[in-house]
Amino acid sequence: MIRVLRAFTQEIDDPEAAVADILRQLDLPSRLLARSAGLMFCNLDFMAQGVATKLCESLPFPVIGCTSEGSAMPEIHDSFLLALLVFTSDEHAFSAGASEPLDQDAGKRLGSLYRSLAGSLPGRPSLMLAFAPALPYLSGDMLAEILDEASDQVPLFGSIALDETRRYQTAHTLHNGLIWRNRLVLLLIQGPLAPSFFLQLPRHRQMPMDQDEALITAAKDNRILSINNMPAVAYLEKIGLVREGILDTLYAVPFFLKPPGQDETLCSCAAEPDGSIACMGRVFPNSLLRFGILSNDSVLESAEEMAATIRKTAGDPALILLFSCSSRTVALQDHLAEMALLRERLAGLPFVFTHAAGEFCPRPSVTPRSVFQQYSLTGCLI
Repeated sequence: MIRVLRAFTQEIDDPEAAVADILRQLDLPSRLLARSAGLMFCNLDFMAQGVATKLCESLPFPVIGCTSEGSAMPEIHDSFLLALLVFTSDEHAFSAGASEPLDQDAGKRLGSLYRSLAGSLPGRPSLMLAFAPALPYLSGDMLAEILDEASDQVPLFGSIALDETRRYQTAHTLHNGLIWRNRLVLLLIQGPLAPSFFLQLPRHRQMPMDQDEALITAAKDNRILSINNMPAVAYLEKIGLVREGILDTLYAVPFFLKPPGQDETLCSCAAEPDGSIACMGRVFPNSLLRFGILSNDSVLESAEEMAATIRKTAGDPALILLFSCSSRTVALQDHLAEMALLRERLAGLPFVFTHAAGEFCPRPSVTPRSVFQQYSLTGCLI
């Protein structure tokens, strides 16, 4: 059996008081089992003020996590919160670590991290939880592919770190109190575990277009360089999606990419000053491109559907871990509405919800591989 403890704090000015608050809620002396590990999600301020590091130093087990912009659990939902989860068990083993910087040799360094952590366990991991920085040169689907291959398809669940900036320049990951801007952190869980996964995308309307069909005529890695043989940002300015000098508006516009011979993918993007468009996912030349429109209702309806599905299948879980893409929040009239709805619909269940800049989740109905998603609400039931 695996047990999951939850705690939270909003204390930012006094790290010692914040730690005391968390430890009081956890009651570790009476609840901790033989082996344990923790997950932490918090606003950047909790890291900058030393709260996150102080808390890690006060816990007798490894902790990984990342920055976020709001979390929820049965007791509270708020845009300013530090949320801590503790996995503890007599039957399971845990191994946690951080990669080397991913600004070069990302595949080699992530493979090395996985092998090192997996090698310390008594058997094949049942689940890996990963949290990655948002890096302009490394898309989320590249990370998912690397970890999927390195692990021989151990289920991957997790997120891209989030902050309040639209390009996530101050988003960080965390491992044992050390805070990183360019390292992925990973927790492997080994033992009897059969996690269930949920993935919900909001319904969208296609944006009406007077122009000819949009075709990506040049691309490199995760950047769109030209559309219909025009510089990418210039094309978007021409059709009215980006106003000159205002480049952050694209996160509210879902990009649907249809590479030749492949399924359509959903991608969030940001226009760059050099005229290219940086995407959170990989981009292929000669992909057809269309644009969607998200609404407040479509986001909340997808959350309702996810909650109903979880209610039908939950049973008696130790934890329901939920990640919601920050791009969904852009469409909401009230930025707390989704977490408030889920808190109400999942009342009585042990859930933790947090916002993300992109989500890692298996899609067993499509492929056994774990994939990178955007605009999604994802769930892992343990």
